[in-house]
Amino acid sequence: MLQLHKNRFIIGAATTLLVMGCGGGGSSNEESSGGTGGASDIITITHKDFTYKTVKSPETNRTWLDRNLGAEQACESFDDVSCYGDYYQWGRGSDGHEKIGSSTQDTEIGDIESTGSKFVIGGTGWTTDDENGTKRKAYWDRKDGSSVCPDGFRVPTFNEIFEEVPSRSTSNLAVFESFIKLPSSGVRWPFGGSLLGDEAQAKIWSSDFIVNDSGVQAKGFTFSDVGRTGFIGNTSYGIPIRCIKN
Repeated sequence: MLQLHKNRFIIGAATTLLVMGCGGGGSSNEESSGGTGGASDIITITHKDFTYKTVKSPETNRTWLDRNLGAEQACESFDDVSCYGDYYQWGRGSDGHEKIGSSTQDTEIGDIESTGSKFVIGGTGWTTDDENGTKRKAYWDRKDGSSVCPDGFRVPTFNEIFEEVPSRSTSNLAVFESFIKLPSSGVRWPFGGSLLGDEAQAKIWSSDFIVNDSGVQAKGFTFSDVGRTGFIGNTSYGIPIRCIKN
């Protein structure tokens, strides 16, 4: 069930919430920003025609990109559309489907090595290839710049994201105000291809998944005005990615 409330949405049966307690191709160029102390750790990276900088977590000391993949700039507000970035179907490459204005198709792709550039709509998955999810997981785990993330970076695991935001009470506004400045960019909905939840929910994919009666289901996080929830959802969702240094 999908409930809409002034650009907000709540995913019903299609998504399982994970309740947790508190606790391709391309190259990149790296250039130190100079300075002293923490500033000397900031790196400028160019990858697939986009320029990123790095930020270091005060929680874990891990290094992340300062914006979502495909974002024009780091966020200046939680609803800054120029920092929303791209919307990836889980395990898929930077083939053009991730652009919010990309065209759609209602047939699943038979070969993940030849995907085309259309966003797949109409179902819970985007491909009939890779029935157990291992190919897509391995692709997003690459750290040599041949996948979606720059050289030396990869898509984070579910636990790596959780360790940065362990509190269930972390809202979409709070996660924007944190070091990672995650925007409320919403999700590209696979049943029509429209953008839902922008300005109300911050979402992020992890590289992890499970296989259940519904097939391959991917893991990620949602931040809204009610706090942080982990989810297991359809691989056909279009959700932003934030890369972590390996």
